[in-house]
Amino acid sequence: MFRAATIVASVIAIWGVPLTAHATTTYPGPNTVKIIVPFPAGGPADTIARVAADALGRRLNGTFIVENVPGAGEALGAVRVKQAAPDGYTLLMGSIGSFGINPSFKKTLPYDAIADFDAISQLTATPQIMVARANFPANTVQELVALAKKDPGRFTYVSYGSGTSTQLTGELLNRVADIKVREVPYRGVAPALQDLVSGFVDMMFTTAVMSYVESGQLKAIALAAPKRSPAVPNLPTFAEAGLEGMEQTVWFGLLAPRGTPADIRLAISKALSAANAADELRPRLGVLGAETDIVASTPEDFQKFIATEIEKWRGAIVRAGFSLNSQ
Repeated sequence: MFRAATIVASVIAIWGVPLTAHATTTYPGPNTVKIIVPFPAGGPADTIARVAADALGRRLNGTFIVENVPGAGEALGAVRVKQAAPDGYTLLMGSIGSFGINPSFKKTLPYDAIADFDAISQLTATPQIMVARANFPANTVQELVALAKKDPGRFTYVSYGSGTSTQLTGELLNRVADIKVREVPYRGVAPALQDLVSGFVDMMFTTAVMSYVESGQLKAIALAAPKRSPAVPNLPTFAEAGLEGMEQTVWFGLLAPRGTPADIRLAISKALSAANAADELRPRLGVLGAETDIVASTPEDFQKFIATEIEKWRGAIVRAGFSLNSQ
């Protein structure tokens, strides 16, 4: 017995194989892994989850499926995963909403974004673009601000409801630029884009919209990012127009119930990183827009990122004049 243990210890010392390595070599095995998406099918989160599931299935030689559990501002899906066994077989597609805005804005959440989940990997990050109807009288942020100051309340912006990133970004613009642009709430991207193209509303903060700009149906005003994107190099940032603090990025990433073994989370993260390095993700995520970054981060980096996002949005909510935990 002592001799066998010594041999195993020697192999570990020589090859640097951790004692927990066996768990990752057998995961996921014959069991099916569910990725819970707290959005309806067909949207960006659903697309990202299905691309990730396919890559993980091939890389880890297992079965990964997507289950859509929309409702309650992403809370239904988050609670479903929070209550699941921490064994790596139920994962969550988290977002800027469920792990950035909601923990900073909602009075009561049925989950704790930090205490109830373990991070696996941030998958994507897409800066929001402010676009306007094609015949909008302003072409730059400076022109927009000047017109809005001259006629407060004349212009409108699209939001997807109270507490969403679209509403907070619109209200941030009002605060930072000291203007009054009115909110028009919509149920989703498709009807909002249709009305914007038709000219029923004036502007919108969104992603994956450059095809509308290139076809002349909309005009791009500014990028809500710290610096210009190589994908749209001619589009200036809000900061270039003198409006600091308008950086807003839409992101998605995988999480697991708190207590999920670190080696399982690392195996998933490494598989996603390898797929990204082999350029297996980008071609299938082109629908998200060329300005989207494929991140595929480590669990540690994603955990730190989430904590930073919560603090950032708390500050943004205060600057926008909202009461913290007001809903």
